[in-house]
Order: sequence, then structure tokens, then C-alpha cells
Amino acid sequence: MMNKVYTHCIDDGHGGTDPGAVGKRSTHEADINLAIGKIVGRIMTEQGQKVIFTRTTDKFLTLATRADIANKAGCRTFTSIHCNSAAAIDAHGIETWSFTNSVEGLKLSKVVQGELVKTTGLTDRGSKQANFGVLRMSNMVAILVESAFISNTNEEVLLMQAEYQEKVALGIVKGIFKYLGLTFNQSIIKTTPIIIKVAATKIDQNILQIQQICIKLGVNDHFGNRVVADGIDGPNTQSAKAKLKLFLTNILK
Repeated sequence: MMNKVYTHCIDDGHGGTDPGAVGKRSTHEADINLAIGKIVGRIMTEQGQKVIFTRTTDKFLTLATRADIANKAGCRTFTSIHCNSAAAIDAHGIETWSFTNSVEGLKLSKVVQGELVKTTGLTDRGSKQANFGVLRMSNMVAILVESAFISNTNEEVLLMQAEYQEKVALGIVKGIFKYLGLTFNQSIIKTTPIIIKVAATKIDQNILQIQQICIKLGVNDHFGNRVVADGIDGPNTQSAKAKLKLFLTNILK
């Protein structure tokens, strides 16, 4: 049985003069959003669905313009893609939002959230509702996906990886298909890595050695995250260094 064909709007958050949140490695949220959005569009098209984008290049669009593009196209679903950010360096996980009091939006967000947790393996921060303008102004069922915390050193590394971007995109599409009662054909999935260019960061060899020691000894950061051996003295590494110092002090007593 053939799937019914719908038109879906993919909204890659931020762009142009608005880079969105910026990670420790100078990774721009807008770039990550665009990369994931293009993969979502590719998978949707492979599965026989129609897709429109609010943007396919690094340009700024108002929230009203984004919603207007989807409304004029008569889209069935609207998915806004973002990266999360928080002042707390240990904030982590994935979450999906819908417009306040939108029954169908909540249904879609719950299904997509469930698929995202399955495909990425990240902490489930749940399905939430808020009065986000881009969701409020969209006439169709609409969600906003926070694909991981770009402010978290470890999750920023994930967001930069084509493999992780593919997992997020796959979770989004599978969730939308499940919500609409469509059959997802896993056998036709193709992988096309999309590389994100980020600013070069100077590697500190001393920090790199400490990180490698932490990994060998199994010393994680204060939240239990494995240290990344990248030579950057970020908040996760600083936390792990403090635990390493305590660890060595105790065994040398």
C-alpha cells in the first residue's frame, strides 16, 4: 500500500545575522540546524514525501516569515530544528516542544521525542509546551526540536558529527511518519554526511595528556560524562581534572 503524500515544512532555526547559540568550539547553532534540516529533507524525499524549507542557506528570517512560508504552502507538518543551550554546563539531553494547548502538537511532539531518544540514545528531557512564536503562527501541526545542548562540551562534539546529525534527522522523520500513520521504509535509507565547518581551536598538549589519563583511569566529569580527548580545557575537562586530583590524592595517602 502506497503512503499518502503530504507536504512538510522544515524550518532550520536562526541563520544569517542570527547565529543562535555558540558552543565552546565556536560551533554556530544555525549551521548545525541547517545540516540536520537538509538530512531530514533528504530522508523525507527518499520516503516519497514532499518537502519545503524555510531556508537552505545561511540567511536571516523572521519568525513570522518562517510560519508564512509553511502556511502558504499548505503544509501538513511544521518542524523547527534547534540546538539547546543553558548556563549550567552539565545541562544535557534532547527535548521536543509544541504550542501551548495544541492537542495535536503535543501528540506529534511526544511521538517524535520518543523516536529521537531511540535513535540518539540521549537523555529524555520530555515533550514540552510553550508559546513559541514560530509554533503559534503556524496553521498546521507544529513542533520544535532541541537536538542536544551546544553549551555542553560533549554534546557539542556530537552535534558536529554527521553520524549524530543523521540520527536526529531519522528520529524526526520516523516520529512524523508514526504520527501520520505512514509506513517508513528502512531499506531505502542512504547516508550522506554533511560536514560543518567550525573555527579552529588551539590544542593544549598538556590538557590533552590529562584528558587521556582521565579516560584511561575512568575518571569522568562531575555529571558522569566521559571526557573527550580534544586538548581543550572546557568545563567538562575542568570538572574531571578536579576529580582526578582527588582520586590521585586518595591513592597516594
